[in-house]
Amino acid sequence: MNLKKLFIIVISVFVFILPMKAEIILKPYLQALTPTSVYLLVESDSKSEVRVLYGDDENTSLYHNTNYFLKTTSKTPTYVHRIELDNLKPGTKYYYRVLQDGIDTQLETFTTPLDDGHLKIGIAGDCRSNPDLWARVLDSLSSKKTDILLLTGDIANTPAYSAWKKEFFVPALLRFAKSTAFYNATGNHEGWDINTKAFIQAPASPSEKQEYFSFEIGNALFVVLNNEMKINKGSQQYKFLEKVLKNSEKTWKIVLFHKSAYVAGGHGEYLPMKNVARKLFKKYNVTLAISGHSHFYQRNFVDGVEHLTVAGGGAPLYSPKKKKYTKKSSRKHHYAICELNGNTLTFTVYDLDGNIIDLFKKIK
Repeated sequence: MNLKKLFIIVISVFVFILPMKAEIILKPYLQALTPTSVYLLVESDSKSEVRVLYGDDENTSLYHNTNYFLKTTSKTPTYVHRIELDNLKPGTKYYYRVLQDGIDTQLETFTTPLDDGHLKIGIAGDCRSNPDLWARVLDSLSSKKTDILLLTGDIANTPAYSAWKKEFFVPALLRFAKSTAFYNATGNHEGWDINTKAFIQAPASPSEKQEYFSFEIGNALFVVLNNEMKINKGSQQYKFLEKVLKNSEKTWKIVLFHKSAYVAGGHGEYLPMKNVARKLFKKYNVTLAISGHSHFYQRNFVDGVEHLTVAGGGAPLYSPKKKKYTKKSSRKHHYAICELNGNTLTFTVYDLDGNIIDLFKKIK
């Protein structure tokens, strides 16, 4: 064997055994934010531990490492790491950056919500199928400086990895979610599937589950349900919902799910949720029932509960109809802002040109 061939073999073996540097596929985005904790999710092509350096100043002297990761369905394997930051202070700005195999992301910030009854909530849904419109929704939401974002599901057209990346994780979402956490009520299009489980993280909840959960901020209780699972009376999800509503003394009770209990037009009323609403919502003083699925905006008032279909985040629009309980409808792409200010709730719906579609207040 001549020296040239030997050199090629040695170099080839060296390259083969040389550890490859990890590549961060999706930079950190926020999940499961509460006044005292948050999860950062980071997608990487490596199982190597991710470290988040953070603190309430730019020195980022604290750190936490990967709690666990979940694999996506990407053809080239990728893993979504979860890093929980706990023992945070309410109403505090935090700085953070991410390290993996020596790769360092730039310094970013987020602010924990106050726990004093003041909260600004963004709401959108059914953003699948049109990334450009979804980006416009996000850019408008960014200007409103919300504390959190609630999504009513159908955030990707299919459960496929490519759909998540093309339709949901647009650049505008990554700019938004690096400092503002979102919570999703699973839709029928993305489903409770491998990628949904990988890309979404729930906060700690009495349900002890990821697929449906509750959390509290200030004087509000939020319950996020999953219409891709059983919710009939006697099911685990029904029992969880009833227990958490019954035990809560919060001023505002907000329930988020995908398929509307009461809606005129579109896919129509979803009987399992309608039965849940009849049995539990009035009984336990639910304030807002927020859903998606039918691609328009609609407000329906039933048994003292505002039933809101917020489903104009990008999917093709449907034509709303009218029933005796219908108070307002609009066939426009849109999003909503819900502001909690002590005993006052203000709900405003905007189209993508900034015009107000609907506005109402609740006072307790």
